[in-house]
Amino acid sequence: MKQFTKKNRKKQNIPLRRKIAIIYTRLTIIIRILIGIFFYLIFFTGYLPYLRHQIADNIYEFTADLGFTLENVSIEGQHNTSETDILSALNADKGTPIASINLKKVQDNLEHNRWIKTVMIERRLPSTIYIAILERTPIAIWQNNKQLFLIDDEGFAITDQHIDNFNNLLHVVGVDANIYTNKLLEDIAQHPELSTKIVAAVRYGERRWNLNLQQDITVKMPETNFDQAFNYLAELYKAQKLFDQNYKIIDLRDHIKYYIEKH
Repeated sequence: MKQFTKKNRKKQNIPLRRKIAIIYTRLTIIIRILIGIFFYLIFFTGYLPYLRHQIADNIYEFTADLGFTLENVSIEGQHNTSETDILSALNADKGTPIASINLKKVQDNLEHNRWIKTVMIERRLPSTIYIAILERTPIAIWQNNKQLFLIDDEGFAITDQHIDNFNNLLHVVGVDANIYTNKLLEDIAQHPELSTKIVAAVRYGERRWNLNLQQDITVKMPETNFDQAFNYLAELYKAQKLFDQNYKIIDLRDHIKYYIEKH
């Protein structure tokens, strides 16, 4: 009978070890894949929602025990947006686990506020939510269909509330007046002293302005060459020939010949 040496037995064990190693490697890969699928289903799909919430809640409670809870809200850039609206959008009480606050949802809530143009939100660990707001700046009061709105430089209708707080702003009237108001303000700013005498600006035919001045004077501005016509008004004003002249209408629509009508 053939005798096996120790060396021969070792050589015969090599294929078995290789098989075990291959099986172990395959099992490890399969387990990793299954774990990956499990976590994908939990966190990136609508499946297993209860388990996902349970895991998230446990994480939030753990971080809260470490002191990561909401204690402060730092707000920057707030002028006309109410603090109540901001805190309502945050929708979190003091002591809430700070990791549980959905910043994207808070941002979306705040951007629905018409005063807010853009907003940035950060967690400043361990206990502060930082909110930086860029508000829309009202430049005029726009009247459309007998309703008043505050508008910004883009013509965006911010709000129809608390208009009386902004009575110092120019009153503009007309369907598309909001779109052209910023350009009008830039044009009349060339003569700031005269611009303060403008009570309202009415958009006519969606192409030109009528300027209503103090002392019930209506100035019909041209469709083009607005600057030229406004310069003429400024010259009258500087020469003290604009007001106290019993003027009713100053028609500047025809750049070749201007017309003046008195009361």
